[in-house]
Amino acid sequence: MVELGNFIDLYSDDDRLDQVESKLNDNTGVWNNGGNKPITDGKIENITPAKPENVIATGLFQNVLVEWDFVNALYIANYEVYASQIPGFTPDISNLVRKGKSSMYTHKADANERWYFRVRAVNTHAVAGTFSEEAMAQTARIISDDILFGPNCSQTEGIK
Repeated sequence: MVELGNFIDLYSDDDRLDQVESKLNDNTGVWNNGGNKPITDGKIENITPAKPENVIATGLFQNVLVEWDFVNALYIANYEVYASQIPGFTPDISNLVRKGKSSMYTHKADANERWYFRVRAVNTHAVAGTFSEEAMAQTARIISDDILFGPNCSQTEGIK
């Protein structure tokens, strides 16, 4: 219901809007240059990365695709992938095959090979997390006399 004589002042918020606009204008230089405070590794918290989860190795023809759950966190500098043809291997610098900030790696191999992999994350302070569980994959098996008849038999010896 409207009574004669009542009115709404359309310009009552002008002072408040002027204050907000003034504050924005006063800080424009700070916001445009990021406050002159670059983000450096020293400003990132030293959090030990968690063990990579769901590490899966898939054998292809002459490659093995290794995948894991990617954690998109600023404190993680990279992931390290270790590979060996020996089950239960101990990861070390001699079997480090990849450093990078992605959730997959394609390992070059030959056909008829079995490979084992472990992955870990490293933070920006060079603190490494726990290694993943070991994942295994077999590359494509190409049929040969050794596979059909055993390593010490030729094709003619295997047929009697």
